[in-house]
Amino acid sequence: MSDMNFEQRCAIRFCFRLGHNAMDTFAKFQQAYGDNVLSRAQVFGWFKAFSEGRESIEHETRSGRPSSSRTDKCRQNLESFAFRSSVDSQWCDQRVARIFKLRALYLVC
Repeated sequence: MSDMNFEQRCAIRFCFRLGHNAMDTFAKFQQAYGDNVLSRAQVFGWFKAFSEGRESIEHETRSGRPSSSRTDKCRQNLESFAFRSSVDSQWCDQRVARIFKLRALYLVC
């Protein structure tokens, strides 16, 4: 689907440069691409980006949540929590209550 998306982004920029509007472009895309068409929101989003001066049709890299948060420290904390909670259920209740700032907690750990 990535190649198809790239092709459609190229076509969106082409239609934008010809002076077509987003709605007409989306309608033409529905005819041309059928079920593989970009969403209406994506087509309108790309039109907006091009109208604001964007030239590139490549996706910009985004910072954000990592795809994985498995670090040694995280793993050790989880193992420690799991062991401690299995031994001392009152400690588990207190710890979870403190994490979520709850006054009273009725959980079975």
